[in-house]
Amino acid sequence: MEKDNSQRVPTTICSAILYQGNKIALKETEAGLSLLGGHVEWNTGFPYCLERRIGQENIIAASFNYINGITHHKTPSGKDVVNVNVVGDVIDTSKERGIIWMTLEEALKRETEFRTPDVYRLLQRTKRLDNTDLAFVQTTMKHRTDIDNLEIKSQTNTEVSGNDDPFSPTDFIVVSGALRYFDLKTGKVEYGLMRCERPQFKGLLSLVGGKLERGETIEQGITRETMQETGNSIDLHPIGLVGLYVNQIPGIGDYISNIAALIEAKSKDIVLPDSLQDEVKEVIWKTPGEISSMPGEEFRSRDTRRIIMRAESLARQGRILPFGLIEEIQ
Repeated sequence: MEKDNSQRVPTTICSAILYQGNKIALKETEAGLSLLGGHVEWNTGFPYCLERRIGQENIIAASFNYINGITHHKTPSGKDVVNVNVVGDVIDTSKERGIIWMTLEEALKRETEFRTPDVYRLLQRTKRLDNTDLAFVQTTMKHRTDIDNLEIKSQTNTEVSGNDDPFSPTDFIVVSGALRYFDLKTGKVEYGLMRCERPQFKGLLSLVGGKLERGETIEQGITRETMQETGNSIDLHPIGLVGLYVNQIPGIGDYISNIAALIEAKSKDIVLPDSLQDEVKEVIWKTPGEISSMPGEEFRSRDTRRIIMRAESLARQGRILPFGLIEEIQ
């Protein structure tokens, strides 16, 4: 039986800065002013989830134009939460419930009235869209279509945590890295895959990665996990973000948000640390073409192949998103 999620704090939420003319929509709550939005459900695509959340506020239709930014902050209990924020325009409304309209300049003067600090930071970010921030998102997010530059996949994860606490820490953020090696002499590109040794995943292939630890930024977590799982044996460079993947464990209901990055490997000569001998058997290297043709049953997670193929596509186009897209809120 799945756990009661009614009081759970999700790992990934979505919010929207919606314009009607020169004014934006804010919601009045007992805890303060907030943006329209809510948690991202594992079984709905991201744009559809946005539509549902703003629909609950009687915003009948809106166009979502681009990703404004992402914030990473912690709840008072120390839990990691990621907020994916978009900017759009209201097309139609009915009688709004608890919505107030004001200009961006008026909203920024009410910093102390916001429900959470990331609201003010995201509103500030919209004022910087004429400089480098706009380059972070190079294509427009169309209504009722997948996001082009930051892919949010909704699918079921096959791992089981076994923790029945409704406030379970198994609702967490994991970070993973697609290890990319480019041979300067031949021009050949290969990706490193870890062959699992754990009994429940024995023989399956996965990316490097693991749970984000308390107090870490996203970039710090990805760097630490990559260095740990490669034994710090080769020169590695985190390049940037590939995507955010929202999963749910079947039968339990725990949410896992996976933030994936591209990692440049300067060598394939990885020496696995002794501490991982019970977890990883070996590292194998495959070209994107080989990975795309492998049966899905060979991977520990269905995200693995999708992340690698997306990473390669973005890398060839020079469109890997910088880590600066995620703003850390202390």
